[in-house]
Amino acid sequence: MKRNERQYSKSPSNLGAKEAGKDWFTSFLKRNQRLSIRKPEATSQARAAALNKVVMTNFYDQVDEQYVTHKFDADSVFNTDETNNPTVVEPAKIIAQKGTHQVHQMTSQERGVNITMLPLVNAAGKLFGCVFVFPRKKVCEKMKNLPEGFIALAHSSGRMTEENFLIALKHFHSQVKSSKEQPILLFLDNHISHMGYSICIFAKENGIILQTLPPHTSHASQPLDRTTFGPFKSNLADSHSDWMREHPGQRISIYEIPLLSKPALHREFTEKNIKKGFKATGLFPFNRNAIPDGMYTPSLVTNLPVNQTLRFETPPSIAEQHTTMATQDPPKSYYLLTVSSAGQLTLSPINVSPVSQLQESRSSEITSSSPTPIIQTEQERTTSTGSPSTINEMSSPTSSLPNQPNPQLLLTTPDQNLETTLAVSNPPQGKNRTSRVLRYDKENVPPINLVEEEEYLPSEPRNDPVVPRRERITRAVKQNRITNV
Repeated sequence: MKRNERQYSKSPSNLGAKEAGKDWFTSFLKRNQRLSIRKPEATSQARAAALNKVVMTNFYDQVDEQYVTHKFDADSVFNTDETNNPTVVEPAKIIAQKGTHQVHQMTSQERGVNITMLPLVNAAGKLFGCVFVFPRKKVCEKMKNLPEGFIALAHSSGRMTEENFLIALKHFHSQVKSSKEQPILLFLDNHISHMGYSICIFAKENGIILQTLPPHTSHASQPLDRTTFGPFKSNLADSHSDWMREHPGQRISIYEIPLLSKPALHREFTEKNIKKGFKATGLFPFNRNAIPDGMYTPSLVTNLPVNQTLRFETPPSIAEQHTTMATQDPPKSYYLLTVSSAGQLTLSPINVSPVSQLQESRSSEITSSSPTPIIQTEQERTTSTGSPSTINEMSSPTSSLPNQPNPQLLLTTPDQNLETTLAVSNPPQGKNRTSRVLRYDKENVPPINLVEEEEYLPSEPRNDPVVPRRERITRAVKQNRITNV
């Protein structure tokens, strides 16, 4: 019998399926003492992509420069970060009878209220109490029984803000007594509440160097996240369970949270755990290779090769066309603006000749052999099928409006950017409608304001009914009272 078959034979239930059973798996763990069952921590794609070699190398270069410049020791290197401290936490594990399908443990509420705790630690392993932010408008007398070194702050959301962080920084400065001659180095994340202008000014004036961590990398580069906050939350669950047993029928309020946090702070914010966090991140003692390569593995799928070069081949025809267009002036955009008798404005683009051709035809007369029309009427812009026609289909100067100056000369005249003409459209039988056709240079002509022309409109008797403004404009157009619209 082969070795694998002998192993399968120890699990009769899995012998037919050729799968390893529970007995084999238990023996496998006993033979490999370095393996254990772990619960993985959820890591977002943003964190997986942000924690890469290039980003962390740049960060460690900045930290190295600070150490070389200021010669910081363990008592001058600090780290701070917020953590949530809710009134309801995940219950701790208990011992129950085998075969019980459901095991319950009472909590104070379905969902807890969050309180923000901000501790400060240094590389020497010392805890500097900072603040608790309560979800209240103002600080009251109930916010007492705080751990040593902590103060109470209030905000309606219970989260850290720029104003509260400035107060926390001033409270921290009162404990460390830093100055410009003896600065300290403070590692923190780049949250918006930490980067306010007032915070930066206070830190600069009092010798506090703020070194921010790379975004989305605090799970690997922040000492408090590596070795302190996790065990603190586990001990906090034990404190909540003990309080619920000692106070049956009562609920944990936000004012009991600082008192319940004291035992967990003393048990987990120890000198050993704090020093281990600074060492694991490589911040003190400085070690740019402290983060294991396994933590960089998720970022490999988003990394790009360093020496990647993109090459594009341009066809000869496109390259020649690009060279020809580069030697000419950039073309302008011209539009045809039509004002109907109903007062409706219609703006449509028109095709014009290149600038070089217009300059050559500037000295030519209207009687030139075959000039290219610039303006077209509404009747010419719409064919018999209703589709718009192009300028190139107009082959003679008779298609332009009669008794008008040469439009090509108007385009090249610097003092006249707008010229209006009257054109008779193709109205339905029995109606006589007139529309005004304007050639509009989008780049040089200011916008048209119809309100300025109202003073030229004929006034109506007061005893007659009020004539709508659109009808008054129509009458003025028919009487040629408006010269420019």
